[in-house]
Amino acid sequence: MLSSIKSFAASATTGSAIKSAYVIDADSGFTAGPWLCQDAVKKSTKQEVSVLTFSKRSFEQAASMARGLSDTRGSSSASLRQAQDAVVQQLKQEAATLARLRHPAMLEVVESVEETRNSLIFVTERVTGCLASMVEGYDDSADSFNQQRRHRSSSDRLDEIEIQKGLLQVTIGLEFLQNIAKMVHGNLVPDAVLINAKGDWKLAGFSFAVPQNKEANPAGSSMTRFDAPDFDPRLPRSVQRNLDFAAPESVLDEQVDPLNDMYSLGCLVCALVSQKRRSPIDCNQNLHLYRKQADSLNVHNLQGVPPYLRDVIPQLLTRRPAHRLSAQAFATSPFFDNILMNSIRFLDAFPEKTASERQSFMRGLGSVIPQFPPRVLTKKILPGLMDQFQDHALLPLTLPNIFIICEAMPQKVFSESVLPRLKPIFILEDAPRAQHYLLEKLPIIKTKVTALELKEDVMPLVYVSLASTTPYLCEVAVAQASDLVKDLDLVTVKTALFPKIADTFAKTTMLSVKVACLKTFCVMVSSPQTALDKFTITEKLIPLLKAVKTKEPDVSMAILDLCAAMAGSKADRLDSETLALEVLPILWTFALGSLLNKLQFGRFATLIKQLTSNVADAQATKLQDGPASSLSSNGVRGSGGDLLTDDQGASSGNNPPQEMSFEKLVLGGKPQTSQTYSQQPSTATSAAGNGLSGLSFGQTTTTSAGSRPPAQPSANTNSATRAPFSWSTPAPAPAPALAPTTTGMSALSFSQPPLRPTPPQKTSSFTQMQNTGSTRPNYNIDTSAVYNNGFSIAPPPTTNPTTTAWQSSSTNIPPPPTTNFQQPAGSVRPQSAQKKSGLDAYASLL
Repeated sequence: MLSSIKSFAASATTGSAIKSAYVIDADSGFTAGPWLCQDAVKKSTKQEVSVLTFSKRSFEQAASMARGLSDTRGSSSASLRQAQDAVVQQLKQEAATLARLRHPAMLEVVESVEETRNSLIFVTERVTGCLASMVEGYDDSADSFNQQRRHRSSSDRLDEIEIQKGLLQVTIGLEFLQNIAKMVHGNLVPDAVLINAKGDWKLAGFSFAVPQNKEANPAGSSMTRFDAPDFDPRLPRSVQRNLDFAAPESVLDEQVDPLNDMYSLGCLVCALVSQKRRSPIDCNQNLHLYRKQADSLNVHNLQGVPPYLRDVIPQLLTRRPAHRLSAQAFATSPFFDNILMNSIRFLDAFPEKTASERQSFMRGLGSVIPQFPPRVLTKKILPGLMDQFQDHALLPLTLPNIFIICEAMPQKVFSESVLPRLKPIFILEDAPRAQHYLLEKLPIIKTKVTALELKEDVMPLVYVSLASTTPYLCEVAVAQASDLVKDLDLVTVKTALFPKIADTFAKTTMLSVKVACLKTFCVMVSSPQTALDKFTITEKLIPLLKAVKTKEPDVSMAILDLCAAMAGSKADRLDSETLALEVLPILWTFALGSLLNKLQFGRFATLIKQLTSNVADAQATKLQDGPASSLSSNGVRGSGGDLLTDDQGASSGNNPPQEMSFEKLVLGGKPQTSQTYSQQPSTATSAAGNGLSGLSFGQTTTTSAGSRPPAQPSANTNSATRAPFSWSTPAPAPAPALAPTTTGMSALSFSQPPLRPTPPQKTSSFTQMQNTGSTRPNYNIDTSAVYNNGFSIAPPPTTNPTTTAWQSSSTNIPPPPTTNFQQPAGSVRPQSAQKKSGLDAYASLL
């Protein structure tokens, strides 16, 4: 109900429901009798059809040309209106008859006729032309050249097989009318035969069709009385009967017989094959001239008739219907008895044949395909073969015949007519033999399609085959993929093709498939347009190579070629580190395979040497191009990027590094006289009775950089010169015994903790002064002993590492406390002098 309302609303605005439901191509079109045929597409279903339109304005044009011929203008106008109305009814009857007749030889009606104020419209199957357009433009006779005729290329001319095929289809249609429909066409002319998109000839133009009425004839013959309308010059010629193709009994005797159409068929054959491309009767709608030509017609002297038709045409163009061939007899005549026509007949009846007959036909069809004209192949044979795609078991035999036809086909025709039908076959999983054949024909397919069609429509065939469980199908798919890499873009290769081949390479157990995958990887890496990037190679391809377990020579050599491609002209994608850490180990892994011969190993060794040299050169260049720095004579770089020389304590050769003295570090290497603090062991205790071993402080000249200063210094406030503190360690020397001094504080001693921590045994007065913060007393230290005897702490013995120098019996120096210096209770720290000297100057450091 809703669709009817929409159709009515559309027709109210456009004047036609058909025009509102279809998109009509105004640029296309041809005339077939009174009808203008235009290509159209249905908006809802996208069905390709043809819209046939008759314009009522054509009456006005014909009437204006015949105006003034009648003296009684008023009565002429009335009769003209009646004649025009009769023609409209006649054309409506034609469309209704076509809609009622359902046969493969009849033009198929999609939408019934619709009448508007100015036109008649109905919709049929897609038609590309009529027989009149194939005939009227030709005249092979040299003396009848017409400058105003339509010139056509030789490719548009009808071939012998096309004529035979078309005449056979028309004959089958006439047989249907005679035996089944019980009617006579009545106007079989070139305009009444339309050609559809498949190249089939279809019967139309039933404006003068009459039924067979045997009851009207008491004699019981097939002929009936028929009052044919006379020619009216006020009406268009296209809506009137053409006497040039009419049977003599229907024109002269006004008798209707089923064999009337066979006489018209004979005239049609002469128009197709003769030099003048015309009917043997040319009367220009003059009845008197028609009678004269029909009676004097000599069918044996027709010009331009091929030899194979000279026996058939005389049996059609007879004066009496009783001597004519029937439609059934003509269809079985020798005219249609050849291998090409029988092949077409077999293909038309293909669904009725058995499976063995179908297979035998497909096997032998390839030998006769080259004999067919191109138009028959593309419009008749090819569509008939593609209709058999639903039989998957027959695909391996059907596809070879299709590709024989497609080899000489233009790219546009293949993309429009063949590729859409092949797309469902590309993704079939139950027809491995068909897929195998299609893979082998990929070089032909890629020349017939565009780059976009190759990527979107053809590549699914490769993807499905790679995922197949059939080994030989995977091998062929990988091999064909390597040839298609250069025809694809980088995105397709990287995101679609490479992952599928990598998955096949990882899963397959077939040696040939692995080798084919490696060769395809090599093409992907070395292809200039679609070369894989560094990330894909390092993160996806190289891990695949590391996972290979087999050491077969074919696989090893394929990996060698792949590694050479990765490090070849496109080596800038891989840095030297990747080559050294990833590629070279792979090469060594397969180079040491036991199955390689000497020549194969030599190839591995050559590539390994080359890559190793490249890596070394790249690394040397990288270091040479680094930041400039000052090098020492031995070329060793120090900390912080500086190079240490020998005089700065840097290691040179195998010499161990020497420690830089604190004095040189602070003073910048200037020679200074420093004050050295010496600690001497004492065998006697101080006068104060504190139990500390005596310390003597003396002033000495700074030793060399390699000497080590005393561990604990002491200061002498009476000394005139204060030497700076030194952290350098003097060279080990035996410690001489010094006499303790009694001036001020008798002695200070520091002890080192043993290996196991123990509580301090004694607390020095120096510690007590630190904790109490009392003023440091002035010490009168005799430095003469220091000048006379150089003192340094002996290193621990090497024989017994557990015994320290101060724990030996000879020195008798107690170890220092492990905790902070503590001042005994009740002790008073002496006041320090106003000016600190000696050890007091470095009290904050302690």
